[in-house]
Amino acid sequence: MNKRIATIAAFAALTLPVLACGAGSTSDDTTEAPRAATTVVIGQPLNYERTVITTKTAATITVANPRVVKAPNDVQVPQRGQWLVVDVTIEVTEGKMLVDGSSFKVVGADGTAYGSELVSVAKPALPFAEIPSGQKTNGTVTFDTAKGAEKGGRIALKDVLASSDAGYWTL
Repeated sequence: MNKRIATIAAFAALTLPVLACGAGSTSDDTTEAPRAATTVVIGQPLNYERTVITTKTAATITVANPRVVKAPNDVQVPQRGQWLVVDVTIEVTEGKMLVDGSSFKVVGADGTAYGSELVSVAKPALPFAEIPSGQKTNGTVTFDTAKGAEKGGRIALKDVLASSDAGYWTL
């Protein structure tokens, strides 16, 4: 009997502190609540802000000059129909931001999503870089889309920390 009481007491002593560690905390303590994505017209700046734990990132991102580009050679031929290229400028105003072309996608009017391509048919390509506060970068992002996907479509900024996109530029 004493052995049984001692076992129960030991179990309680080990279990209660573990359960108490989770009391009062939620997953919202580490990232901010999801918010509706902002939509702006192509060429207009989009203000991006995210806070993860206690680190805030703020940046102004502009996507402009969408254009369909012909294949520059016989090797770089679009598989889906056309090369769509946009110019991107990112200026970080607080914290730091990791960026590259894969941060963006095209969403056609029919809802079809087209990721960016590693191959850039327009130079210079948006570099893969970590941009600290006070600095900016720019370059082109290339998408292989169906012909006409830009009509009524939009460019999306992906949000890797959420289940939705961070913002959109209408085409």
